[in-house]
Amino acid sequence: MLLAAFTGVRWGELVAVRRCDLDRDAGTVRISRKFAELRDGRRVAGPPKSAAGLRVVALPAMLVDAMKRHLAEFPAEDEELVFRGPIGAPLRRNNFIDRFAGQRALCRRVFRSDSTSTIYATLATTWQWQAVLAPAS
Repeated sequence: MLLAAFTGVRWGELVAVRRCDLDRDAGTVRISRKFAELRDGRRVAGPPKSAAGLRVVALPAMLVDAMKRHLAEFPAEDEELVFRGPIGAPLRRNNFIDRFAGQRALCRRVFRSDSTSTIYATLATTWQWQAVLAPAS
């Protein structure tokens, strides 16, 4: 979930990222599609929400290292999803939220929302400003 927090990508874009979308040498991720969950439980792949959603996002160096470790720990083919559930299926928003349900009250107080996209966007903005304002070591 570091990818979401540090880049601000939407949930549907995050869970649709494939290994071939990651450029480990350049330190980027290509956002070219998203998953949408329909009310009947079906998941459909499609383009991002808008034309501006088709983009290449630069990753901080520490995130590139974390992604390399993740890919090594969970080997798969290039067309496979980067993030999968325990049995290898794509992640679903409800399962993710249910897993962290105990933290929803805290999220409501801190972020004034329990929406994953609001939380990720807030965290991404905060961490990006911390990186900009942090003294050089």
